[in-house]
Amino acid sequence: MTAPSQEQIRDVIDQHRASLPTKRKPCVIVCGGIGAGKTTTINTLFGADVGAVGHFSRGTAQDELYEWESHGEHLDVVDLPGLGDTKERDREYRDMYRRRVEGAHGFIVVTTPPRPASLPTLRTVTLLLGCGVPAERIVIAFNRLSMLNVEIDGELMPVEMAGLGGPLDPEGRARVEEARAALLSDLRAGTRNHAFTLAQVVPYDALSGWNLYGVLGAVLAGLPGDTLPPWRDAVSTAAARAVEKQRKRSARERKHIAELEARIHQLTADEYRYFVRRKEVSEAGDRGSNETVKAAAAHERSISDRFGDAVTRWTGSRTAGDVARVAVSVFLGR
Repeated sequence: MTAPSQEQIRDVIDQHRASLPTKRKPCVIVCGGIGAGKTTTINTLFGADVGAVGHFSRGTAQDELYEWESHGEHLDVVDLPGLGDTKERDREYRDMYRRRVEGAHGFIVVTTPPRPASLPTLRTVTLLLGCGVPAERIVIAFNRLSMLNVEIDGELMPVEMAGLGGPLDPEGRARVEEARAALLSDLRAGTRNHAFTLAQVVPYDALSGWNLYGVLGAVLAGLPGDTLPPWRDAVSTAAARAVEKQRKRSARERKHIAELEARIHQLTADEYRYFVRRKEVSEAGDRGSNETVKAAAAHERSISDRFGDAVTRWTGSRTAGDVARVAVSVFLGR
């Protein structure tokens, strides 16, 4: 539809103002074991201004930072520890979770290979369920996929990630999907809850940002309508940051490739295979940058569509919903 003018937007807002809720900042809980990549995940998804360790307040722990909270302009993020360390700490963490879960809208559990679903992950998810979080609102961010091994040409090798291009080889991509399905099976069996779906187990690379919109899209599916305008603002720069990081990585790769190419006739067979491999990585990363930009646009459309549907429900007016689709932030005010 044609974008409405500011005057038309004001008219629609004034007409339906009494039916509109007050805008709320989304609050997302990110939890998982030490070393799973929680803080890097927060930085990649929501920005270093939200996820920098120095911006978090000390929690209830005595000798370590267990509980972090950040109040960003558009988003609140709470970083909670995963369970499974000691029984004493698990008891402490349970109180922490119960206190935090009530005000949260999204839930990300960061986990890593090689086990499909480790005991800490299962205990963490079980606790979220026990605190009343519906299974469909829990997103499993499956990070550090290079910890998976795959057989290529008869040799067992780590899955190679090509930055924003993701797993480089077809064998690697197949191995990731296999591990993802195994994680879902373990998750269902370990929590005795079969409401979890494969769409909630999202393969992702926190360092490069590969498939960041897979994680964001899974979280978006469970957010209330009145948190959507701030959510859009909170994640609006995620793609730009990831693409810029990939651009710098690709520049380094191209420089290295050029150095090898300059002496290509002197390369041994192994060095030549390495040269070809590096070119594949660089090209896959560049393709991933383009796909990330497209994913960002698709995520923006999903936010607008969901918000338009919410406004239609709130106001009973399809016209108000259509206007909201093209003026998400304006409609509830900044």
